[in-house]
Amino acid sequence: MCITALAHDDSLVVQLFQYRFSQGDGLKGHNFGNLFIAAMAELTGSFERALIETSKVLASTGRIIPSTLTHVNLYAEHADGQTSKGESTLGSNGHRVERVWLEPQDPSAYPDAVAAIVSADFVVLGPGSLYTSVLPNLLVPGIAEALRHTTAKRIYVCNVATELGETDGFSLADHVDALERHIGRNTIDIVLANSGQIDPTVMPVGRFVVDPSRGLGGSVARLVTMDLVGDSDHPLAHHSAKLARAVLKLQ
Repeated sequence: MCITALAHDDSLVVQLFQYRFSQGDGLKGHNFGNLFIAAMAELTGSFERALIETSKVLASTGRIIPSTLTHVNLYAEHADGQTSKGESTLGSNGHRVERVWLEPQDPSAYPDAVAAIVSADFVVLGPGSLYTSVLPNLLVPGIAEALRHTTAKRIYVCNVATELGETDGFSLADHVDALERHIGRNTIDIVLANSGQIDPTVMPVGRFVVDPSRGLGGSVARLVTMDLVGDSDHPLAHHSAKLARAVLKLQ
């Protein structure tokens, strides 16, 4: 998804990489882009080389850097005491997620990722699924350590709306609290949240707009709100140009 997001255009090849198989023995549910990268890793001999070569295929700008090269599994503990393993099962338990962790719990951080965080002007966390996209990268100890010590402005971009099975009923403060409980307090400088209006008739059943007016709870981060939506085809997603402008305005 990161590679296709940085691609120059929405060509058929980009759409192919985003395609998820809806049928087929052993293929159903799998994303073509992930399968391509897995094949490229075997062909080139390394995952990081596979990312570089795949980026070339899509003519992506920027650089995609993995947080770790260690094979890890994502686990979650739910409010009912049950645990789930893997991204695809985390949201199907039916109970609130209390914490997530990786196994093994101390994977080595990829050195280039650490260097990028330490030398950055801005480190932007999100937008993305809180427990299955944003947090897993920060659970790598070296990545969290780099985030704590960087002089960069550390910005958390909260999702526009809650996600079924993952952040049901979460307020903005709940999102920030979950993040800080896992990676430490005083790790986020700014929370950027959407204040733009969303047509309630487009809201899927069970999903709700994250309202920034209720504040950040006990977090010491600074809350900044802006109109970050506007794409009628994707009303619950951030408008990329608005979000980019908003981040660049932050000081």
